[in-house]
Amino acid sequence: MKRTDLIIDIQSILNHVIGDLSYEDLPISFSWGDQLELLQWIKTKDSEIAALRAISVNANKYPLVWLTPTKIRHSETGLKSNITLIFAQITEPEWLNETRWDRTMPFLSEVANHVLKTIDTSKHFQISRRDGYEIEYEYMPNYSTTQGKSNEALDIWDAIVVNFELLIKLNCLSEIQSSSTAK
Repeated sequence: MKRTDLIIDIQSILNHVIGDLSYEDLPISFSWGDQLELLQWIKTKDSEIAALRAISVNANKYPLVWLTPTKIRHSETGLKSNITLIFAQITEPEWLNETRWDRTMPFLSEVANHVLKTIDTSKHFQISRRDGYEIEYEYMPNYSTTQGKSNEALDIWDAIVVNFELLIKLNCLSEIQSSSTAK
């Protein structure tokens, strides 16, 4: 296969590496898509969780790692993509930032660092330096999943939005793609 013929599914590759991660025995949810997909994901997870709790199974959808849509480009060393991951935890809308920085932001920072380290130490990926920085991040306390559309309010998050350039190593693609189709 020529390098220019490669069209890959980055969501499945990231899911291969981080899809089964947990942090301190708490499973980390991973999914991807645009705003409409996110709203549908939240509604679907709420239904699944309600059904599981009805039979006394404890289930949660947070912490969540959400991959936003991304473009992939070819390079000499592999495929590159500018990635945006949103690390989210459910929050209380009435909390002030002081409470958020005490209760949810340290936890989210630890989850984000755990996931990023897992990605960067994977044999499939490398977080590349871009403009002298490996990653950029922004704290987003009291982040609405509806981006201000009050008629669609679902969950309110404390979130950390992380941006970085990801190098996907070409020599690992066939292994990843074959294991992704086997799942």
